[in-house]
Amino acid sequence: MTMDTRFIVTIRPAEKYNEIKGSCFDVINIPVTRIVDLEPPVIDYKPDVIVLTSEHGADLFFKYYNLKGIFMAIGRKTGDEIKRHGINPLIPKDESSYGLINLLDKYKDKRIAMFRSMKSNNIIRDYLIKNHFDFKEYFLYDIVPVNSDICNYINDDKCMGVVITSSMEAEIIVSMCHGIKNAFAIGRVTEEKLRSMNINVIKTGKSDFIDLIKEIDKMYCK
Repeated sequence: MTMDTRFIVTIRPAEKYNEIKGSCFDVINIPVTRIVDLEPPVIDYKPDVIVLTSEHGADLFFKYYNLKGIFMAIGRKTGDEIKRHGINPLIPKDESSYGLINLLDKYKDKRIAMFRSMKSNNIIRDYLIKNHFDFKEYFLYDIVPVNSDICNYINDDKCMGVVITSSMEAEIIVSMCHGIKNAFAIGRVTEEKLRSMNINVIKTGKSDFIDLIKEIDKMYCK
């Protein structure tokens, strides 16, 4: 298959995708995963600090619970979802798992509850266990692979690269398609995963999908 104009492939779940287009390229979204919300876990713990690691997780949290405490968000988009409920969360300057760890280090004497996806990386959890924090984690949703024809698009000569937003997505797309040349990453953890798999990362954004597309536009559409 061939396209008439240059394009970037994104692999956002349909539930998370907001249509966008570059000024000199198209953006084609081909989901390789879908979101499956889980039954609300029973909270058997009274936290002082509540950690939310995704916008969707924050949305589910406020549907399910009315817990009070100090809120932390992994990035600006997650923080915006929390603010919709009248709460100003703490957001690390480094909008990543590592940034959250730096924030959590200041609250080692507090009880911490983390709400996340079953497929999120375990960087924060492993750090909290290793350093003997008082914490519990709760899974609000899962992310499962779906079949797609994405490889035909990625291998097209006019494909500029694929936008990958998590280390989990990186693992899935590499297992599906061989010979991925270029990628655009969201977050340091995603970038590190892609580089470990010998994929060229052209640019890394912080935590916002739309902002990354705009940055790519500035790079290529002058």
